Amino acid sequence: IDIHNFKAYNLKYGFEQGDQVLKLFSATLRSVVKTHGHNKDFLSHITCDDFVIISFVDNVARIIENIFSLFGDLKYKIYDEETLNLGHIVYTIDSGVELKSDLLRIAISVIKVDEGKYKHYAELITFAKEMLAVAKTKCKETGSNQVVYG
Repeated sequence: IDIHNFKAYNLKYGFEQGDQVLKLFSATLRSVVKTHGHNKDFLSHITCDDFVIISFVDNVARIIENIFSLFGDLKYKIYDEETLNLGHIVYTIDSGVELKSDLLRIAISVIKVDEGKYKHYAELITFAKEMLAVAKTKCKETGSNQVVYG
């Protein structure tokens, strides 16, 4: 799971506000997994704006649906009125150039792991990263949350 356009958000609102977004999103993920997952599900924040959930296949659709729904509800907590009205983030880079970016989006790759499919966990991680890159590309192309299955 990746929060797409997070760098632009940090450049617009600052790292402290970006940390608040990560905390809100983490709480959202915990709530979704607790409510719609299984008590053996696993959730972790693995890097800057990337998270992983390990769950049973029968929970995946509900979990994704609720992540997208609840993340959409966060927009009123994380953006100022001007950004919401514009529908995109306007930010300035170090050189003083003003740029714009889509609002934050969620990119998710779902990997079904069948016994014996991967010889080593590193193969699974590599494939998951490749699929997440596809989801992020689709976010950029469509301007909407995306999920890809592999």
